[in-house]
Amino acid sequence: MLARRDVILRLIGVSLPLAVPGLLRAQGATPVASALSPVEAINTAGQQRMLSQRCAKAWLMLALGVLPDRAARWLDASIARFDAQLLELATLQPSAELQTLLVQQASDWRGYRDALGQPPGKAAAAEVFARNEAVLRVTHATTQAYERLAGSPVGRLINVSGRQRMLSQRMAKFAYFSRYGVESQRAGGGLRVARGEFVRALKILNTAPENSPRIHDALALAGQQWFFFEDALAQGNHPHALQTIATTSERMLEYHFKHIYGVTPLAWMRSMKLNAIRDELKRHRVGGERISDIALRWGFTHFGRFSSDYRQLFGESPRDTQTRCRRRAPVRHPDPICAKTGNQVGPRDK
Repeated sequence: MLARRDVILRLIGVSLPLAVPGLLRAQGATPVASALSPVEAINTAGQQRMLSQRCAKAWLMLALGVLPDRAARWLDASIARFDAQLLELATLQPSAELQTLLVQQASDWRGYRDALGQPPGKAAAAEVFARNEAVLRVTHATTQAYERLAGSPVGRLINVSGRQRMLSQRMAKFAYFSRYGVESQRAGGGLRVARGEFVRALKILNTAPENSPRIHDALALAGQQWFFFEDALAQGNHPHALQTIATTSERMLEYHFKHIYGVTPLAWMRSMKLNAIRDELKRHRVGGERISDIALRWGFTHFGRFSSDYRQLFGESPRDTQTRCRRRAPVRHPDPICAKTGNQVGPRDK
């Protein structure tokens, strides 16, 4: 009987011995040697949502003749990255729900990837529309399943920011479907819904307690890109507007990952994991899990480096956090540091 991971590999059309090295070489990366942590899995699964929409956007740009050289690069890179990340997610499928979702994701993705290989045309565009929506549904369900697995407020923040990246591509995709004359009514309705969701999520990010002055400044810059994007949408089918939709959607994609948090994706993910560990230490009780075990569970295999990173981010050692929060009774007069979840992104962000 085939293992779930072998099923996924067969469904996306690659063989087990060559799958991971070949796909990751296409991204200039190295094969993963160990399973993802739950928080990393939320981020990766969320990126799959975005990539499902970016693929359709790039394919439609080719169909419409909008920045075709860039569109071809974006499409090829997005397909290769989706393949690689699907294999990464296959290393963390601890529940029957996730096993089923990942097999379904691989099956839906294979049909979608085949549709993206077709030359532009109205019939092909209708198939791309249907198949990209199916992949989005299963990737969203997968992201939510990993968020429940993580069981941390940090997971929700990652999910919200990841959804913004997806929506930036989804809005552009719907605008191009309308211009191409395929599923125009559904695309128009989908664009209105996506715009509303994007604006509501912007408010969540702007008021998040995790924000520092630097993050607020970066959010303001992201808001400027949103202004340019909305202005381009209002211009309809003007050729310059179609190009602006492409370029601003890519800038929003970048801002809602890197610049809002002022760090690279890898550093941001590390800070989120450190914040999750800090949340656990605040709730830690005598006789519970050791700090080193908590760190290992979140993917920190070098305890000395973990302690150094923790001290740099929070200004105290993990042991100091644990000791202080054990000492204080949280019922009547809680220590505000111990009682609140105030995630930080860097030592200079307070």
